[in-house]
Amino acid sequence: MANFDLNISPLHRQAGKDRGSLVGLHAAAPPRRAARGRKSDQLIILLTFDGAPPFTDQRISELLGRLEKGFYETPGSLTSASRDMIEELNSLILNINLRNAGSRPQITGAISVLVVRNDDLYLAQSGPGHLFVLTPKKVEYINDPQAAGRGLGVSRTASIHFAQMPLLGGYRLLFTAAIPESWNAETFQIAHNRPLPVAHRRFLEHAGEDVSAALVDILPGKGIVNLIG
Repeated sequence: MANFDLNISPLHRQAGKDRGSLVGLHAAAPPRRAARGRKSDQLIILLTFDGAPPFTDQRISELLGRLEKGFYETPGSLTSASRDMIEELNSLILNINLRNAGSRPQITGAISVLVVRNDDLYLAQSGPGHLFVLTPKKVEYINDPQAAGRGLGVSRTASIHFAQMPLLGGYRLLFTAAIPESWNAETFQIAHNRPLPVAHRRFLEHAGEDVSAALVDILPGKGIVNLIG
């Protein structure tokens, strides 16, 4: 059984206009019939594209739902289940690029897969991605662009960066494919000890014209995953 409740708040601004939700942000708690190894895995996915997405908003939501289903039906290691999900998405985008080669701009995607299992956080990332873990005493930054590669749809095998760290109740996560230039140390210092709605406003106030990110509160609980917006 999961040890934490997750409250997930999308940070989305497009051309200076705030949006209440973020297409490409998906979260789920494990279903009752999850495969062996998946029964405690709380899942968060952030999928973004460089340029115009190759799918409609509805298609992206359906695709993420399908990836979630496949993840919870895949037994075995968390690394393997996350890799299978990312490789499936990579193949889909790569095939679109191959069909459109020479006639349309090539599409690249970036995905961050975060899994909270009991007292640990697991990250699988392909393409640009930045994860900040805000604790009461410090901010930890997790980023490895070399391991994560250029993104989805570029080659037949996706480059994936894996990371793991322990969690405690009261931690807060912030992850995004692109960090707004106006975010600085003061932004994080003021935001990370405030209630979630206050932190949400703070990050948006400093985001400039565009941002696609997610803010997650890690709270002691019974495994509830709450996607706000």
